Amino acid sequence: MSNVRELRDGLWMIDVEEFGVPGYGAVYLIVGDGVALVETGTSHAVPHVREGLAAAGVRPRDVRYMLVTHVHLDHAGATGHLAREFTGAQIVVHPRGAHHLAAPERLLASVRSATGENADAYGTLIPVPEGRIVAAEDDRAFSLGTRRIRAIHAPGHAPHHMCFWVEPEKWLFTGDAAGIWRRGAFAPTTPPPSFDLEHALATLHRLSGFKPREVCYTHFGLAERPGEALGSYAQFLTDWVERVGRELADVGGDEDEAVHRLIRDPEVMSWPFNERSAAGEAEMCVRGVLGYLRRAA
Repeated sequence: MSNVRELRDGLWMIDVEEFGVPGYGAVYLIVGDGVALVETGTSHAVPHVREGLAAAGVRPRDVRYMLVTHVHLDHAGATGHLAREFTGAQIVVHPRGAHHLAAPERLLASVRSATGENADAYGTLIPVPEGRIVAAEDDRAFSLGTRRIRAIHAPGHAPHHMCFWVEPEKWLFTGDAAGIWRRGAFAPTTPPPSFDLEHALATLHRLSGFKPREVCYTHFGLAERPGEALGSYAQFLTDWVERVGRELADVGGDEDEAVHRLIRDPEVMSWPFNERSAAGEAEMCVRGVLGYLRRAA
């Protein structure tokens, strides 16, 4: 049975054991007049989601919305598979990500190219029926009775990233906009090709203005101090980009050498990346910052 917990009244979290690691990838259930899933995980998450919904007493026909923060496969890979089971659900995604859900071939090819021998861990993505996709503009609202869910455009990690804000509870679902939070520590979410520091910081500033009562991370769980979480990650992210920039300068602009040094740095490797591929995740985060610095130069 999946590890499924009711965190707050009407807020459930399913640990989908992403990449075979417990406590790394979450799918959330918001239960009101109907149910919304936030994230779907990779295609390997499907049985975990099924079991989690059953444990929460949710029937497939109860699911009204599937809300994906962005189309990276660890957040949206199971969407097409679950859409076949939750036949009444609308699939809510950023307008710039909608075509990837309807026609995922290009996205899948990109993932296989970027992840190489680890591609199988990301699973696959099957097409979502185009008529069920809702390309949500910024601040569009969706109702679950007295609960209102707003889609908030949140660029920085990727240009097609959204967060979700639930009123009146003041729950914020951050996807990858606010980093990885595990074991009481942050790790960055700065992959290529589109990480942008200025956009990421502007997003964090905007989200902080909501004053969330709960910050819900896909990776992983609830923030310990939600009032401080977004500002703390903004500082962490700024420091991380500066650190990569210093390393690059120290090696005379040799990007591969900068990567080599940073993924062997004990502090960096102590951050709570996925245990099964920590060096690979760290390298992606370094290369995303290097791409940003290159564009900004």
